[in-house]
Amino acid sequence: MTNATFTSKKFDIKAFGNNLTGRQGYAYTCNSMKYPILMADADKEQEFKEECYNIFGKVGVLWSYRNKEHFSIGELICDKGTWGISGGGACLSASFGFNDMLSLSIGANAPRIKEGQIVVVSLYSKKNKFVLNSFYKVGKVDIHCIRNCNFIPLTDEEMIEICKDAENWCR
Repeated sequence: MTNATFTSKKFDIKAFGNNLTGRQGYAYTCNSMKYPILMADADKEQEFKEECYNIFGKVGVLWSYRNKEHFSIGELICDKGTWGISGGGACLSASFGFNDMLSLSIGANAPRIKEGQIVVVSLYSKKNKFVLNSFYKVGKVDIHCIRNCNFIPLTDEEMIEICKDAENWCR
């Protein structure tokens, strides 16, 4: 986690650590179309009852092979406070049924991310009425591992650049 703090003099943009808040800060994050927004519902019932491992929505992970871009579907996870994408396991079945069709449909519109890209994890709770938008950089992608990639907190300098870009966007 970074220690960056930033408060705009002209706009309602505030940064603390990897989080961007304020009315214009949220507008920039959600409306500038610069960053994939990965939604994480804090109220979601978890399959694993451990508080240290949570699974959220589907995400398309882009990767290159022989100079062609491919993507696979993973799941946004938080494991002991570290955000990343899990590829899950692989199993083959002899039939193509409802669950296969549903999974393909959900994955079709999942946000797509790639190594080195800045993404926003939007942790929210309808029950507790909060939204926290945190910025991360996608770490090394390896689709052959169960954990496809980890998210790396941005440096202070990177967060300050995002805040400056948010001010320019507001103008």
